[in-house]
Amino acid sequence: MNNMFYGMFFAWRRCQSTANQGAFDMFSQALCITPSSQALKEWCRTIPLSVAVAAIAGFAATPASATTLFQENFEAYAVGSNITGQGGWVPDSVNSALNVGNGSFLPTKVLNGLDRTIRDESRAARPLGLSLNPDRITTFAFDAYATSGGTNNAGIGLGNSSIQNFLLSGPFWTPYGVPRFGISGPHWHFDAGPLTGNYSNFIDLPGGYDTVVQMSIVVDGIINEVYGVYDFGSGAHETPHYAVTDAQIATLNEVGVLFDFRGHLGPELDNLRVFDNFSTGVPEPGTLLLIAASLGLLGFTGRRR
Repeated sequence: MNNMFYGMFFAWRRCQSTANQGAFDMFSQALCITPSSQALKEWCRTIPLSVAVAAIAGFAATPASATTLFQENFEAYAVGSNITGQGGWVPDSVNSALNVGNGSFLPTKVLNGLDRTIRDESRAARPLGLSLNPDRITTFAFDAYATSGGTNNAGIGLGNSSIQNFLLSGPFWTPYGVPRFGISGPHWHFDAGPLTGNYSNFIDLPGGYDTVVQMSIVVDGIINEVYGVYDFGSGAHETPHYAVTDAQIATLNEVGVLFDFRGHLGPELDNLRVFDNFSTGVPEPGTLLLIAASLGLLGFTGRRR
């Protein structure tokens, strides 16, 4: 914010120096040569307000810095160890064995869905220690590698810790390696239905197998929408946006992972992170004072002219 204010002030001072026949500019320490063109003088009379308006608009469009709520890269755990019972991870079903391993496709340690621990579903969850704030935009992001050699019917998403099985309470991504809903090849499925209560709120997206992908779930409390973001190697794309209420957002308080080992494998997962942003719709009081002071200064200058 300070950079914006000083930028506005420097632009005003520069125009002042130009209009006053080469007066010394105390901030830039340079001499301005007076333009002979009346048009340029008129431009200098009008530019300060334009600069202020543009700067204020730019501020309103600038997102706040992100606050990290949770992150996990699995580097702190021994290879072959079960994540459940470590680092705050807890069971989310009777079977909860999800092992850490060295990535075969991702470069560092991963939650290793290629390591079949039991011939059944295994689910674990990591409580966040708080509920998502409906006044913020929260993103859950992760890296994944799904192999056409067996990855199918896994899940990773957000949930409500009071309901066993996060897939029943929050939005999630699932890699499917078998034909489904008219898609013949491997694909990813995004489902917001368990959160919104509308079970038509899902989409299946072909691709995203045998390559490193970046996936996200965005819960936007500012405009009350939830949606997925995916990058299969050609840049980030968004799923359709689905309506969600403040009350529904506030139920989300955990991250969950499912690997289905009933004849399938999971993906490799890494760099799980949950972060959020404040709403940028209303500037802070200090910012408003700086804007008011700069506009008052510009008005006083115009009045003197």
